[in-house]
Amino acid sequence: MDFTKKLYLLFFLVLGTASLSYVSFAYAPIPPQIPSDSQIKGSSIAGPFAFLPSPVEAQEISATYAPDIVNISFIIEEKCSDAHSYYYETILEDRGWQKVSSEVVEDDLLTSYMEETAGLFLNINFFTENSQNMGETCLVNLVGGIQ
Repeated sequence: MDFTKKLYLLFFLVLGTASLSYVSFAYAPIPPQIPSDSQIKGSSIAGPFAFLPSPVEAQEISATYAPDIVNISFIIEEKCSDAHSYYYETILEDRGWQKVSSEVVEDDLLTSYMEETAGLFLNINFFTENSQNMGETCLVNLVGGIQ
């Protein structure tokens, strides 16, 4: 009698697992198709700013993506330097963007770029902040859109 109960229990466990597996596969949402010509960065939507990378050591603190607007903020756990500005400058210039202006206010760097063929602008701001628990950090803010 004890063996029969174990056999029934095993049968119902296998049946239950099989039915749950079928339901989860049969009714799983189908992922949307992504056009092959779009550029995607992480979980952002494809658009003219999808190529913008974050520095390797950066931690993203906020991100807003739309088809033609971007606003991303990063924290880098070191003081802002010319290397951070050069990182974006080379990426943008390689893609045909022109530097419109560059302005230093105290220790903060404000740089503007323009891509004339698509009528896009991008402002990159580097702010050095002094935090008690992290020391000097660099806040990078990228804001871009259509002119």
